Amino acid sequence: MKTKKCLSIGLVASLILLGEATGALADYSSVILADNPIHYWRLEESITSQPAADTGTTPTNAGVYTGGVTLGQPTAPTLLGGTCALFDGANGTFVDLGLFHPGDSASFEAWVNMATDANTTFKAIVARWDGSYEMDANGGTGDVGNLVVRDTNNTFIAVATASAFVRGQWHHVVGTYDSAQSTTKIYLDAAPGTTNVGNGVSPLQNLGLNTPDRVFIAATRSGIFNWRGLIAKVAVYNYALTPTQILTHYNAGIPTNAPALSIQPAVIVQWPAFPAGYVLQVTDSLSNPNWATYADTPTLASGSSAEVIVTAGATHKFYRTVNSNVFHP
Repeated sequence: MKTKKCLSIGLVASLILLGEATGALADYSSVILADNPIHYWRLEESITSQPAADTGTTPTNAGVYTGGVTLGQPTAPTLLGGTCALFDGANGTFVDLGLFHPGDSASFEAWVNMATDANTTFKAIVARWDGSYEMDANGGTGDVGNLVVRDTNNTFIAVATASAFVRGQWHHVVGTYDSAQSTTKIYLDAAPGTTNVGNGVSPLQNLGLNTPDRVFIAATRSGIFNWRGLIAKVAVYNYALTPTQILTHYNAGIPTNAPALSIQPAVIVQWPAFPAGYVLQVTDSLSNPNWATYADTPTLASGSSAEVIVTAGATHKFYRTVNSNVFHP
């Protein structure tokens, strides 16, 4: 019986997997709307003479772009979709949302990107400073996020994020007020900050202490303490969002992480030429080999060499001719 001669080369997984950050296919706004915000401003208009559309469950407060607002700005690299608004930070620059009160409990949510040259005072994100609420960044504490509210007992309550906004980067910020225990919380990129817990039921204040008594995006009080930078996807709820909801919203807006690199030793096979009657065989396991002929082995000229690379499952096989350094699937 003629015995077939085989050159058996065991190749353990040696493919370098290079990951690429890919965007989730889920629509960010559909995730937000599933949690029923009473007001939701995407800030995706093309010209400032258009109203800032309110697409919440109670879409009664279209906004008015005022002052130095530039629309049509990109939201990348987030997965928010659409465009957003750039605010120049000057007094009188904001979106006027008219007058409304969210209810006894409330949540305030936005994506923001603070300009690198923003001032070092307070920078409002969304506020109705009749004493009800203001969510902002406090330049006096290194751009830490704040939520300040007043309840019906006129108690001033303040909470702060655990870390500061990084200028020039997108951040997701959420402030919540739960009237059942007068509990105030704030989150930056889904990470909880401080919590302030009062005593007993105490609804959010609704007095109208300032003139004009309005709700603003990118400003507070009479239109001061203005935001300089980008703002996107502002939502107001009539209840306190849960940490799980906040994490879901945040994850819907960020790109998925690239997979980690997996690098394992390659096996270098060198030969002057295939001897007559020999074939190259590969296996994906040396402990339990399942030898198979490598049918795609290139025809090599005498004196050349090749590096054969396979994945752990041997589902993909590549070879590289050393002379030309070209990969072939």
